[in-house]
Amino acid sequence: CVGRAAVLATAGDLDGAAAHWVAALTDYRHMGARHRQAETLARLGAIEAARRRYDEGRAHLDEALNLCPRMLPALFVRAGAKDALGDLDGALADYDAVILNMPHLESAYYYRAKTRKKRGDVAGAVADFDEAIRRRGACATTSYNRGGAKMRIGDLPGALSDFEAAVQRSPDLPEPHFEMGRLLNVLGQPERSIEAFGRFLALRPDSVQGYYFRAHSFIKCGRLEAAAADLDEAIRLESGSAPIYFK
Repeated sequence: CVGRAAVLATAGDLDGAAAHWVAALTDYRHMGARHRQAETLARLGAIEAARRRYDEGRAHLDEALNLCPRMLPALFVRAGAKDALGDLDGALADYDAVILNMPHLESAYYYRAKTRKKRGDVAGAVADFDEAIRRRGACATTSYNRGGAKMRIGDLPGALSDFEAAVQRSPDLPEPHFEMGRLLNVLGQPERSIEAFGRFLALRPDSVQGYYFRAHSFIKCGRLEAAAADLDEAIRLESGSAPIYFK
């Protein structure tokens, strides 16, 4: 059962993997093998979390950790499940415990940063993103998320630098282009904002917000016909109706 479950999980057949793990768990319970039970429950919890069944996943992970409290991978996965369920304080407590015991695990800093940002501790989120980048180097996703956190604490030049770094590392990632466009408009650089929104819309041509925000940048540049065309496109995408020309 265990070997087959691992093969199925690797192949993406989570339902099949879960069925084999349940069968294995039954065997381990009959044997009284606590550590094997904990490992199997942790795997079931991870599968349920991957299927976005966070309540079930958390229940399995709670049971695994009751059997083996120092099972750090289970603690890490449970933190993510708690975050998804809105238990941000519980998620932070789990991430804290993981980092205390595995301070080298850069992904723990990254995910704790995201939870801290949700919790409203934006400065703490920036510090955790900094630590994640220090430990594994900057990647597009981390730079982008840190940029968003920096925007919220008013560090607009720092946010722009992070968005630019994200764009440089992964030019096909749409979100950094969008946030760059918004931020450049705020910073009084509407021409560069238009360029950023253009790159974003090349990747997401069905984005209502992309056309809407680029229209504002066109207006700041005095390019009213271009702004009207973008507003028409935004309305068409949103309503499916014929374009309305704004004058």
